Amino acid sequence: MRTKLIDLIYDFYLIKGHSYYHDNSKVIDSYNAEPGLINIAEKHKITVVHVYNIMREYRLNQLNKNVILANKGNTQCHYHQDHHQDFSA
Repeated sequence: MRTKLIDLIYDFYLIKGHSYYHDNSKVIDSYNAEPGLINIAEKHKITVVHVYNIMREYRLNQLNKNVILANKGNTQCHYHQDHHQDFSA
């Protein structure tokens, strides 16, 4: 099977999003459990701007994922189909 360039680009952004979530999961999970930039910043000893940037990038990754999956018409990227791993949040 030939892999299309667009599929590789889609997979790159999906993997990038998974990696970003993994690297920032404590802040993201804290925010999802109880939103509030100041509270999360104090809890994780980071600036409010850092929390904002983490959540902004996370939401952009989620939007990218939803658009990509809608365009592909499936729920997994090629990387995960080949490696049988699930990194969904």
